[in-house]
Amino acid sequence: MIPVILAGLAIGGVLVVAFWDEIIDWLNDFIPKVEEAFRDIAHGAQVLGERIKTNYVAIKHKLFYQENNKWIEKTTTREVEESEVPPHIREKVMKQKKAADLTGELAPMLLN
Repeated sequence: MIPVILAGLAIGGVLVVAFWDEIIDWLNDFIPKVEEAFRDIAHGAQVLGERIKTNYVAIKHKLFYQENNKWIEKTTTREVEESEVPPHIREKVMKQKKAADLTGELAPMLLN
């Protein structure tokens, strides 16, 4: 078994040496793409709930991130019937005259 593992390591080492320049070129192309993809990752998030009309609640999800050295706020809103909102969240939303911050209540659900 050990000779097979050693032979595999030797072949792998030879391949790495033989294709070293191609590996470096690939990494040089790949790393900027990864950096670009991670550039738009959110630096902050907030979830708000607000009663918008009889029997309807607006749930807003806000993301904050930087793009080209400018802060961007991206908001997604979904209207749902009150009956679809969990009772403890619905109660908090109904008590507020303006949008209620639901980030603390929903963060544990979103992180699981």
